[in-house]
Amino acid sequence: MSIPFDFRMQLLLSLSREISGSLNLPQIMRFVKFSIQTFISNIVWMNIFEVEKDKLIPVEKEEKEYLIKNEKFFSELKKRKEYIYIEDLKEKKYDYFPFCKEAKSALWIPIKRWDKIEGLFGIESELVKGFKLEDVIFLRIISDFLGVSISNIKLLRENEERKKDFESAYEISLQINKPFKKEELVKTFLKLISEKFNSIYTAFFEKQGDILYLFDYYTTSNKISLPHQVLIGEEICGKSALSGKLIKEYKEEAEGIKSKMAIPVFWKENLVGVIEIGGEKDFSENEIFLANLLSNTFSLSYQNSKYYEELEKYINEMEKLVYEKTQELIKTEKFALIGQMSSVVIHEIKNLLAGISAMAEFILLKVPDEKICEIAKMMKEEVEKAFKNLSNILEYVKPIKLDLKKTRIEEVIKKALLLSQGFFEGKNIDVELNFEENLPEIVMDEDKIKEVFLNLISNAAQAIESKGFIKIRGHRKNEFVVIEVEDNGIGIKKEDIDKIFEPFFTTKKGGTGLGLPRVKKILDYHLWQISVKSEINKGSIFEIKIPLKI
Repeated sequence: MSIPFDFRMQLLLSLSREISGSLNLPQIMRFVKFSIQTFISNIVWMNIFEVEKDKLIPVEKEEKEYLIKNEKFFSELKKRKEYIYIEDLKEKKYDYFPFCKEAKSALWIPIKRWDKIEGLFGIESELVKGFKLEDVIFLRIISDFLGVSISNIKLLRENEERKKDFESAYEISLQINKPFKKEELVKTFLKLISEKFNSIYTAFFEKQGDILYLFDYYTTSNKISLPHQVLIGEEICGKSALSGKLIKEYKEEAEGIKSKMAIPVFWKENLVGVIEIGGEKDFSENEIFLANLLSNTFSLSYQNSKYYEELEKYINEMEKLVYEKTQELIKTEKFALIGQMSSVVIHEIKNLLAGISAMAEFILLKVPDEKICEIAKMMKEEVEKAFKNLSNILEYVKPIKLDLKKTRIEEVIKKALLLSQGFFEGKNIDVELNFEENLPEIVMDEDKIKEVFLNLISNAAQAIESKGFIKIRGHRKNEFVVIEVEDNGIGIKKEDIDKIFEPFFTTKKGGTGLGLPRVKKILDYHLWQISVKSEINKGSIFEIKIPLKI
């Protein structure tokens, strides 16, 4: 019986409203089935198959056996992208196996959205040539409605999956966006990723030059063995690093790994490393999307961890500096107090020594006994030495007052060298001055700095036994002027280098141990730095760094 055109149009309008208003495919299937069977009574079987990654997913359950038998037919249908009408199944025109035993003809229509196959619509009739032309047209229009609906349902699913992916990425970002050290961050991130993807292993390779070094990995197997380094361009992670894109491989390995994925990690367009994931199943599109999303999250946290380590290092340096400066301040205050006390004590001792010296002078003038006069003479010499030592101690402990003005450092060193000539007597010492041109003028107390170099030059001369050299160099390095005083004398023992700037430490016979401490004190007041390198029997280099900006 032929169905009037008006009824068909009303049915199509009703179907259009129902299909477009629902995002539930089984519900749509039931409504389509009921509506079509109302007008085409000879139908014995009908189903909708959703195409998902080259797989057919039936809306109503079907025997897997028939799906496998018809794989060739379905492949031909998708390839043609046009309907196939089998008027008589006995003719075996196509490799088609009916789903219903009573079926004698079949109509299959690709469900398309634009030019993309979203699904397949299959109908079987109990009659030979069971579908008229108007039935085919009618069913093709329904398939177009289904194409829009299935496309929307897929889009909704993708949106739901994306929402879950973003939620997962957000949860992971909350756990890794903390003040981690780099090692802790990578370890935590790899464990979270492995749990999320249910992977066999997850690894991070850090880029250094043209090589990716295995930074760390997390695995659920004790059989996994990963390379410690990979050249960019080799293996899956090296290929990902070279292309700058996510790469996926499907290949079975002995450890149960069937699929691998490598995701490059960038920071401001610069590659910092590659995340590699190995699993026992192929990675889905959603997992690939999530992996890309998480690589961006990790990139930010990774960079923050580097900043955190730099900040921690800076804080530690500042704490150390504050401690050192505090100790220096305490020492300065102690020396100031000692200086005040010493001036009183030394004044009293000098009065006593002056009395002893006067008595010795009196004995020399009035007593004719030669033995007694010899003793008196020795007493006077020792008193003079004591006077000198007391003056040195007093000079060291009292605060330094600086008379600052701009001066050329090379001129000050030349004056100190002239005053040092007495230390070269009886020795064959070559002195070499080498100053970079156009060194800037430096703010200093000229007399105090002259004293510094007088001390360093005299020490260098005393360290040379008979023949050698003293080289004094000056050059600019970044925001510093660097002065070096080098000799090839006897050198300083390794265990003594840290002690030479301590008061009263000396290895010289008759030395007071106040020369180099006095040097350091003067330089500290100027906010200059001094350091020393020395080897026994090879010589020493004293380096002074003078900041140009304070």
